[in-house]
Amino acid sequence: ISAAKAKGINPVSYAIANDAISIIVHKDNPLKDISIQQIKDIYTGKIKNWKVLGGPNLPIVVISRDVSSGTYEVFNEKVLAGAKVEGSAQLLASNNAVLSSVSNTPGAIGYVGLGYVNNSVKLISVNGIIPSEATVKNGSYILSRKLYMYTNGKAKGDVANYLGFIQSEKGQQIVQELGFINIK
Repeated sequence: ISAAKAKGINPVSYAIANDAISIIVHKDNPLKDISIQQIKDIYTGKIKNWKVLGGPNLPIVVISRDVSSGTYEVFNEKVLAGAKVEGSAQLLASNNAVLSSVSNTPGAIGYVGLGYVNNSVKLISVNGIIPSEATVKNGSYILSRKLYMYTNGKAKGDVANYLGFIQSEKGQQIVQELGFINIK
């Protein structure tokens, strides 16, 4: 936003959906819950084996979104607090790539938007809270975020109509069908 403003653009935000950055592990991993600090310690290389967290004696395979991803930006802010992801982490370009890699790699951990989670991986709770529509909306799931669309200045004409549709009941129904959480 600051880069846009520096170029004379006036970004105006419009909330269109809610999302949860969901922590996933290989489906055979017995782990059910993890703390934010433990996630940070895994992603920064301080914890390298699942046995440290009460799991099997199995090396942790760290899977992350690449640094150009909005999902990574939120993960970096809320989990890493600016620390760097450890060097051996796999940096992948999409939620689907992360999902596929975690599902096919024993010992893997990754993060994806809630709408991408399926039964090929195991979703685990963070600080005792599982991501869901209710926990995102009530703010108890710490890795939740709003998704926005931006316009240069206040939206007008067709763009305003489009944004109005997305924010309408019908638009928000589509948001939910796509795996996101509505803003209503």
